[in-house]
Amino acid sequence: MKKIIGIFLIIAGIVIAVQSFNMGDLFTRSPFSWEADSKKIRDMESIPLDEIKKVEITVQAASINIIPQERDDVKAELKGTSSKDDRLTVTKNADVLTLDVRNQDNDWFNFFGSRSLTLNVYIPITYEGDLSLEATAGNISVKGPAAGIPFQLNEFDIDVTAGNIYLSHIQVNEFEHRGATSKLEADYLNTRRADIKITTGKLSLNHFYGELNGKTTTGKINVQIDQLDHPVTLKSTTGNISLDLPHDGSFTLEASVSMGDIDNEFPLTITRLDKRDLEGTAGDGKHSIDLHVSTGSINVY
Repeated sequence: MKKIIGIFLIIAGIVIAVQSFNMGDLFTRSPFSWEADSKKIRDMESIPLDEIKKVEITVQAASINIIPQERDDVKAELKGTSSKDDRLTVTKNADVLTLDVRNQDNDWFNFFGSRSLTLNVYIPITYEGDLSLEATAGNISVKGPAAGIPFQLNEFDIDVTAGNIYLSHIQVNEFEHRGATSKLEADYLNTRRADIKITTGKLSLNHFYGELNGKTTTGKINVQIDQLDHPVTLKSTTGNISLDLPHDGSFTLEASVSMGDIDNEFPLTITRLDKRDLEGTAGDGKHSIDLHVSTGSINVY
C-alpha cells in the first residue's frame, strides 16, 4: 500500500511540474514557473561612457536588446514582470562596465519563478570597445543602424545556455559564440575572425565576411558569403551544411560526409570525387574551405 501511495505522489509531482512548464515563454521565462504573484519590474541606470573599453552584461532569465544610438552615455533599462526580486546592478571597475540582472533573494530556488523580463541597453554608436553578453535563458538582439553604418566593436562574445540570437550590420575584429541550445541568425556580420560553437540549434549567416570556424553537434548550418577572402571551416555531427559562395570565389574545397550526400553546384576542377568525399579547386584555389558532416548532407553552390 505504501508503495502505491509513493508511486501516486511521484506521478502527481510530475504532472504538476509538466503543467507548470510554459513552452511559449521558454526563452523569456524561467523554465520552472509556478503560479506565483508577479510584480512589475522597472529599473533604469545611466552611466557616462568616459573611458570604458569593455561592457559586460549577464542575465539569468531575461532578453537582451543592444541598441546603438547617437548618445554620450550608456543607458540600461530593465522592465517586465517577475515573481522574484530581480534587479539591475551596475558596477564600473577601471575601464570595465558591468550590468548584471539577477534575483536578489539568497535562497536555493533563486532561478525558479515566473519571469518575463527585457533588458534594453542603449549604447553610443561611437563605442568601439569590447562587448560580452551572457544569458542563462533569454533571447539576444544586437542591430547596427545599416550596412553602410555598422556597429563597430573590437571583441564581441556571446554565451547562451538557451535562447535565440539575432545580429545585423555589425563589424567586429573577433567574434565568438558558445550556445548550448541556441539559434544564431546574423545578417551583414563583418569580422576578421568568427568562432561559433552550438551544441543543439541552428547557425544561419547571410552576407557574412571574414574567417569562419563554425560547428554544431546537432543542427543545421547555412552560410552565404558575398566576398571570399578568408578560410572557412564548417562541421556538424548531425545536421546539414549549406554554403552559398560568390561566383568569382577562388578556393580549395575539401568536403566529406560519413553518412549522407554531397551536392556541388559550383564549377570546380575536381581532384577527388567519390560517394563520401569531394575535393577540388576554383580559380587559383587561394582560400581553403573545409566542410565535414558525420550524419547529414553538404550542399555547395
